[in-house]
Amino acid sequence: PVFVDPWDLHDAYMEYTKTTLWPLLHNELPTQTVGVSGQYHYRRAKEAWSAYQIVNTLFANEIKARLGARDLVWVHGHHLLLLPERLSRECRQNNVPIGLYVHTPFPSNSIFSALPQRKIVLGAMLHASIIGFHLYEYARNFMISCRRLLGLVEPTRPTQNMSRGMLGLAWQSRQIVITVAHVGIEPSIVEARATSESVTRRARALRDALNLDGKIVLGGVEWLSSMQGTALKLTAYENLLESYDKWRGRVTLVQVCKPVPYKVDKGAEVAAECRAIAERVRMRFGEDALHYVEVGANDEAARRVSSIQVTPEEWDVNMRVAVWSIVDILIVSATRDGLNLLPFEYVSVRDKLRKGGMCVLSEFAGCSRVLNGAIRVNPFSLTSIIEGIDRALSQSRGDSDFSLQKDIQFVSKNTTASWVELFVKDLKRVQIAETERAESGIPAADADGLPPALSRAPSVALLLPRKLDVEMLVRAYRTATRRVLCFGLDGTLIPQDTVITHLKENHDFTGRGQAPSPAMLHCLRTLAADPANDVSVLSGRGASDMQAILGGVHRLGLAAELGFLRRSSTAAALGSRQWERHTSATDNDAWRQEAKAVMHWYTTRTNGSYSRWQESAAVWCYHDADPDFGRFQGKQLHLQLSQQLSQYPVTVTHSPSKCQVEVRIRAVNKGVTTDSILCQTHCRNADFVLCCGDDHSDEFMFAAALARARAPLTAVADRAGGAPARRTFNITVGHKPSRATLYVEDTRQVLFFLQALAQHAF
Repeated sequence: PVFVDPWDLHDAYMEYTKTTLWPLLHNELPTQTVGVSGQYHYRRAKEAWSAYQIVNTLFANEIKARLGARDLVWVHGHHLLLLPERLSRECRQNNVPIGLYVHTPFPSNSIFSALPQRKIVLGAMLHASIIGFHLYEYARNFMISCRRLLGLVEPTRPTQNMSRGMLGLAWQSRQIVITVAHVGIEPSIVEARATSESVTRRARALRDALNLDGKIVLGGVEWLSSMQGTALKLTAYENLLESYDKWRGRVTLVQVCKPVPYKVDKGAEVAAECRAIAERVRMRFGEDALHYVEVGANDEAARRVSSIQVTPEEWDVNMRVAVWSIVDILIVSATRDGLNLLPFEYVSVRDKLRKGGMCVLSEFAGCSRVLNGAIRVNPFSLTSIIEGIDRALSQSRGDSDFSLQKDIQFVSKNTTASWVELFVKDLKRVQIAETERAESGIPAADADGLPPALSRAPSVALLLPRKLDVEMLVRAYRTATRRVLCFGLDGTLIPQDTVITHLKENHDFTGRGQAPSPAMLHCLRTLAADPANDVSVLSGRGASDMQAILGGVHRLGLAAELGFLRRSSTAAALGSRQWERHTSATDNDAWRQEAKAVMHWYTTRTNGSYSRWQESAAVWCYHDADPDFGRFQGKQLHLQLSQQLSQYPVTVTHSPSKCQVEVRIRAVNKGVTTDSILCQTHCRNADFVLCCGDDHSDEFMFAAALARARAPLTAVADRAGGAPARRTFNITVGHKPSRATLYVEDTRQVLFFLQALAQHAF
């Protein structure tokens, strides 16, 4: 134990940690240190900072006395941010890595800069070998503060301490690893409580006492703190009943509030506001419309408004689990909430009891970034909260179960044990790397550029295309006697944002295919039905999904997995559902094993990411990840896979627009597929070739079309009767450098020129 003087403990914990650090880390300026007259309380602030330093030093002294060679030190929370600096000398001497995990948010640089000791605190934290945060947003804010306040830079390539999939900072000839991993719960423990006799008995008692049978129960459990947004939730609920009379009498809200154990936050004011709203709701909509429970109610006002009396001793884990078992929809409306594991408990309990459930979570609650099945709302907008609750109430049981399963997947895989194991492994990896570095004499950090071999990699000069002249395209189409048309799917025939939204909700296309619009399908049917046309759609999707959404279009050729699996237009015309496998693509299972291990590494470190596997490819997707962090991790994964799989016959591509990194067999791409289409007997003499796509994979298609455009025709002459000619139109979606010579702005313009062509079919 660490023995601290009571006065120092009070000043360090109540004055500095709770009055200054806590609100600041939650993006609130520490105005508590300013008096009513506006005069800064310099003496009290100085004493609080001094006490904070003393407490950190006392902890450091106790650890030093017990420190052994090759131990590991893991510091938790904002109470001991100075501890890494006070331990650094002894830890380096004993090869003991220091880990620091910050369990609160980390504010923007403009807020953190208000801390008088900002540089001291940052410098002390940077003595840790690894600094962990729950979300990328917090890690990003920390790194920005380090860049702007201390002038630090991010290493452009990993060194010994830093593996792929990790962030880092170079400082004082050291490399500090920044990790992102959200702590979890132990579902097995919570599930065991959920089915225990004690919880079952309490849940039944709550249902009887609150008269909940036959009602849809909304609920929440919060501290009586201004950051919890409980008053906003109650106000939104009142407006829901006022605006949506269909829910009156059918729903009820069970709101449990706990007093803040310290007097820094304005708990009494928050409690008074919540009580007033609760009484008003009951007066307007009936006693059963809202059940407000204040734990440990110790005054007449609190006891009067509380539906039932619950003492602090009665409010234990079993009581909380009992509340989860009766709540159908959990609502969290916090205006700022760094670590809240209660929704994790709720998800686990509801899944175990097979009762279904939904979470309506504030966008400003950290857990909303990892529970991707939840409905996210803006707590500062009552309309957003009301619409979110109405959406949750209106969902079918099947949809709510599907959303709950998305959440339970994260909760079950990202447990406390797996979180601890991951961080400890990282600490040990740093320890091993430091040992090897010390023995070899290699510098600890290097902020230079990429390795020379990569920096000298050749690049292809692409030009900006010109805008498509639809009238010119139609004239060429009308005068042609034989035509070949090849299209991409996602981002070309279907808007890319629609595809991303679909993948965020379903994680795949199998069984829930995202098809082109009816208007687009009509154009494809019309063009494919023309005997003079050979129309194909090439996509990275699997064969089953391509068959499901486009298999019904007569005479439409399909190429799945970029052409690894293909159903030709001729086969389609005969009604065949058989897919041909690419014969020249030799697969080697070894690359799959390596790719799987690397992708798993990134998945465990990137909340919201997952992998999909096909016959010819592996795809790492980050649609649900933080956008900035997902792109960063995608770039890192692309670089690592390109290096690690260089000896295998595969290609690695990263598509930021589609939020994915792909590893595919090299012999298969849209260029090879397009060339095989153009080499078909009935296509060899086509005098009109149109290729339209939107991303990197379509550049191969454009290149193949250009190569065949130079090949002579044997049976088609131009209108002047001279040498045979072929008109080739390569069209990219979006104005960007491309092998295509023409562009359209978006899928709406793709539909426009397809409709123009369809008018002249036959």
